[in-house]
Amino acid sequence: MKKMKWAIISGNGLPTSGLLTIFRNIAEIAIKNNKIINEIPADLGFSWRPDKKHFFPYGSAESHYPTWMNVSSIHQKIPYDNDHAHCFTHIRKRVARYESLTDAEIKDINQDIESIAKIYEDYFLSWFEDNNVDWVFCLNITLSDAVPVSLALHNAARKYWAKKNNGGIIFWDHDLFGSYAIYEHEERLYPEKPNILTPIPQDNAYTKWIVASEALAKESRNYPTELVPDVIPNILPSIDMSVFNDIHIDFLSQHNIPVGSSIVIVPVRVFRVKGIEISISVFNELFDIYKEKKLLTPKLLIFGNINEDPEYAHELKEQVKRYGLDDDIIFLDEVPIQTYKSKENQWYLDEIDLLTICHTLSGAVLFTPNVENVESVGLGPALAAVAGIPCAVTHYSAFTEFYGTGYHHIKVIPEHPRDAAQQLFTWMRLHAAESDDINILLANNKKFVQSRFPEKPWSEFMDKLQ
Repeated sequence: MKKMKWAIISGNGLPTSGLLTIFRNIAEIAIKNNKIINEIPADLGFSWRPDKKHFFPYGSAESHYPTWMNVSSIHQKIPYDNDHAHCFTHIRKRVARYESLTDAEIKDINQDIESIAKIYEDYFLSWFEDNNVDWVFCLNITLSDAVPVSLALHNAARKYWAKKNNGGIIFWDHDLFGSYAIYEHEERLYPEKPNILTPIPQDNAYTKWIVASEALAKESRNYPTELVPDVIPNILPSIDMSVFNDIHIDFLSQHNIPVGSSIVIVPVRVFRVKGIEISISVFNELFDIYKEKKLLTPKLLIFGNINEDPEYAHELKEQVKRYGLDDDIIFLDEVPIQTYKSKENQWYLDEIDLLTICHTLSGAVLFTPNVENVESVGLGPALAAVAGIPCAVTHYSAFTEFYGTGYHHIKVIPEHPRDAAQQLFTWMRLHAAESDDINILLANNKKFVQSRFPEKPWSEFMDKLQ
């Protein structure tokens, strides 16, 4: 059977994100099973996310991508002027305030959207044709971060696949309007529901729509479309915990981490709603407990790129400084999608290798969102489960829905970090001692999570695409 040519377009405007690492898991299965060509063109949205100012519009020269990912951007095709960032920012703000706009304002913004959309439509159409794309995955494009780009994708897909007998566009959403309540300076970044300015996936021969949870599917039922999205859970990485090798030892040496020191990880972007400040507070208490008991103190690794939200990153670093933990909390500043060694002979490890280290050194995961209704699933607890390590979690709505009572974890109450730290210390020490009590709990977590994130739905979906 002919191999498919996949492409990927991400709405996040970042070189790495949880969605891209999930896509990696899917792509590697498809490549292994000879379903797709081992080169995936990618546009990661740098050119339409001026809010990610350190990546706009070209991305970061320091970013590293898997060998199968070929990253490009519209900036390689057309020149930019100084108004480009302002146009996207202005449109997003007005779309979010749609309910308060006058008819004249709606007409004006619609003209602005269509003007920019035409440029991107031509770009995407050429991009599809040049790469001979069968299926393009569009990640979190339904949200109104860049309405002109969403419109352009709908238009380009209609024209491109009208000339083909198979293939199409796959909108893959992990966040939708109502459930992604992010605010900036007390203003909501997205409208609470779609409006006439926000393109929504429609029921036609070339469009498919995937969401990651039943809650998102339920929200979509009130959207202006007859297309019903498929609920396909995320695929988690496969981790062989027995493979602790020289790469891991070299990485620990690079960061001056003793091999006997436990590792605690915060596997999230440096983005305010992720609540990293809560994780740091819990770790500070955990660090003190280890000192009090005269044990080798742990280290904390924070995944995200500090340039995504420099103001928040500065606040976090000031918090670390106040606690006197500068040598004990490490900002990895962008965990790559795939492990690699730089020209300077430094190792940069992906989440799989970092989880392997964390398991070997009897560590843990901290996952502490500070907003209840911003995560649609939240992968931190799932990653901890597949790695066989404890996880401490703040309350958030999707946790109750997705993990429920079947997942054994430590509850974090932000006002009482010492309580969570004490429980986390106990679980980590029991894990280090290979206690049957904790091993049974963690084994149950792994089994439970594997049932919630099955591989079969994705395998069946890939078969249908082929």
